[in-house]
Amino acid sequence: MMRGLSSSMRTVATARMLVSRWLLTRSTRERWLIVFACVALGVWIIWAGVFAPVSAWRDAAERDAGAWERRLQWVETQPRTQEQSQLRPGVLTSSIGSCGLTLLRVNQEGAAILVTLQDQSFACVLDWLVSIDERHGIAVEQLRLQAGARPGSVSGTLRFSE
Repeated sequence: MMRGLSSSMRTVATARMLVSRWLLTRSTRERWLIVFACVALGVWIIWAGVFAPVSAWRDAAERDAGAWERRLQWVETQPRTQEQSQLRPGVLTSSIGSCGLTLLRVNQEGAAILVTLQDQSFACVLDWLVSIDERHGIAVEQLRLQAGARPGSVSGTLRFSE
């Protein structure tokens, strides 16, 4: 290992000696020109290797951030579609089973959903309405209930919409 190190040091010393001899054969004006060229080359290498890539990366990141900001603004300005909303017949029918209710009919009319109940417990209907409001943020727009055939039961239609 020492042998390899001393060999490298001799090579560097030899190169240094050759360069200094070569520089000494040049005029003062040429030496200053060579020093200036070396400094300019060093500055260019640092700029091309460090500052230019970092600047390009920053510019690309700013462009990407601006593009994402524009996309977000566009998405926020678009009206919600039926697929994006919580109001779907499946949400209503799946949540009604947990309350022990049965639906007579579920109809979708545009953005609204009509649910028809027949002879259901009034307390269970109210519990179901509270649970879908708390879990899914779905509230009733219109409610038409009549007394059912059994005491404490109701029949009627409920209209849900966004």
